[in-house]
Amino acid sequence: MSKTALVKRFFHRDNSLSLRCMVCFTGGHTNSLESSNRKIKFLLDAGFDVVFIQSSLNDYHQTLPLTFIQDLSLTLNKEYTELLAYGHSMGGYAALAFSRFFNYSTILVFSPYYSILEKFDERFAKHAKTIDWKYHVRGSGANYNGKIFVVYDPIIQGREVRDSLHYEKVEAEFFQADIIPVSIPYSGHPPDLWLKDAGLHNEFVLSILNDGMVLDLSLKKYRVNNLTYLTTLGRHLSTRKNKNKSAIYVLNLAVESGDIRHGTHKALSLMHAAENDHTKAIESARNSVKAVHNAMVAAKSDLMAMKYMKHLSTNEKNLSKMLRKSCQFEEALMVIDLAYKRNPKEHSLLVEKIIVLLSMAVFFFIKNDHLKQ
Repeated sequence: MSKTALVKRFFHRDNSLSLRCMVCFTGGHTNSLESSNRKIKFLLDAGFDVVFIQSSLNDYHQTLPLTFIQDLSLTLNKEYTELLAYGHSMGGYAALAFSRFFNYSTILVFSPYYSILEKFDERFAKHAKTIDWKYHVRGSGANYNGKIFVVYDPIIQGREVRDSLHYEKVEAEFFQADIIPVSIPYSGHPPDLWLKDAGLHNEFVLSILNDGMVLDLSLKKYRVNNLTYLTTLGRHLSTRKNKNKSAIYVLNLAVESGDIRHGTHKALSLMHAAENDHTKAIESARNSVKAVHNAMVAAKSDLMAMKYMKHLSTNEKNLSKMLRKSCQFEEALMVIDLAYKRNPKEHSLLVEKIIVLLSMAVFFFIKNDHLKQ
């Protein structure tokens, strides 16, 4: 359709249409079009035809032409007995915003955004100004009277994800709809990752789409060894007073269960440092650098590799910081010097290098002064 947007249609059978069609919108950070998506096969196997709408930009699907959306909605509304929508995060925003065009019977969204333009959540205010907004969730709810299942984490995490506030806005906007909230504590953003880790994702989705029923998610077995649950709980605890040791315990459980994400190791590094355990802080910082480097090497596109480059610089800066705090200045300088040479446009790396050099100079000045005395 364009260099940044792609719409593809998939059919359950080659010789006939299904009675039901699922319109799926991708979330943010899709990065490349034509990427394989297991949701498509899962939905086709379940008997749905699928319209898959991708965007390689974090543009909340605003680049889709109005005439295209109008023509697509006319076609789908005419050809199918039932239309349904699916999306998470940015894709959840699009599923709700485009509900004014499509006759959806059910909308299933995970951590949907209501708006990134309003004062209640200004985390992305700078990015929002770069988007040419045409489609909004605000004003879309007056004429929609179908079902909306909103799956979200009700806990405000350390990174200040405000999913509960976005849910409240969506509930108020779609006042004529049958809104069914599905809150999953410590499931993160978006919570479909929690469902995958619990081995429930496909069963959960089909239970809603086919029967309008929400599975009981309260059972302890769904949280044991659930990497998303452990990581989200650990990071939440790290923001609570006197909960640092509990956070370290929980995040170590996540690592022991197979969590290899650099963010988990970096969080552990910062918490160990807060406990003045510099040896473990450095070890976790090294693991975070290794994890993001491995992810960068395995990246399937240059765009993904560039994304990981930024993460690599951030984690190398953290490693340098942990090393200099334990007075390992030579290694700290080697780490930050390499990071800055690789990414000279990142000025914070230069700042860290200057801090390392100054710290080294002060340390040896004081050491020499003590020796003279």
